[in-house]
Amino acid sequence: MINVEVTDNATNKAVGYQVKRKFDKQVEFLKTNTRHRSLDFKPLKSGNGIWRFRVNDHYWGLTYKKPDAKNTLVVYDVIKHP
Repeated sequence: MINVEVTDNATNKAVGYQVKRKFDKQVEFLKTNTRHRSLDFKPLKSGNGIWRFRVNDHYWGLTYKKPDAKNTLVVYDVIKHP
């Protein structure tokens, strides 16, 4: 199991994009199984340790590994799918 911290920024954006319920569900999958097929959890091509996961067909969640904690991901943003 992985610890997942969600920032206020990510929560507020999920609310603003009206995907909060789906966002919460996907965060639960991150905690229990990062390989869950609905997440499509992958690193960004730009690198820098940033990973993305699917919220729905139109939005992605962005996350990184917390540097000072083992097995902790920080979900810090929700963006529109490019």
